[in-house]
Amino acid sequence: MLTFSKKHSRGFTLIEILLAITIMIGMIAMCVVLINKALRYFNGSRVRQQSSQQARAAVVTMQRVLADAIPYTVIIRTPAPSAQVPFPPPNSEVDFSTATTGGAAYTIQWATNTVHLIVNYPSPLNLTDTVLIKDVSQLSFTTDVRDPSLLEINLRMDVPIDGQTTYTMLLNNQVTRLNGH
Repeated sequence: MLTFSKKHSRGFTLIEILLAITIMIGMIAMCVVLINKALRYFNGSRVRQQSSQQARAAVVTMQRVLADAIPYTVIIRTPAPSAQVPFPPPNSEVDFSTATTGGAAYTIQWATNTVHLIVNYPSPLNLTDTVLIKDVSQLSFTTDVRDPSLLEINLRMDVPIDGQTTYTMLLNNQVTRLNGH
């Protein structure tokens, strides 16, 4: 007859199994936290990179359009307050004409966190409004009093990355020479 002795049993006790499960749950929770942090970091990096590219592209577009501006037609001003924007940023709008578009009037303006390029062609009802960039909290234009053909663009973006973090990007002192005649 076979007899079993408790001394030679090779199984795990209930306490040992519960302890192993608790340790595994703790390790899984730490892995989830680390993966979540890594994903937030990579998402933030992606948003920062896209925002930087968009801001630079918008400034390059503004510089390209402004390069054709006739210097004596450039008017920098602060837009009038509105219900949507009761306190518009100072010097956040520039109006000008170019020699190459047959008398079209251009406006680059900040309006409710977006930058618009508005072109008004001489023919009736021919107005185009292009949004150059969003999430812009500040845009300003200044000219050099010693050389009125130089125009400086300053842009600030505040881009939400997630519910807790905002990425701020500054593009200051972006100088453009007005080549229009």
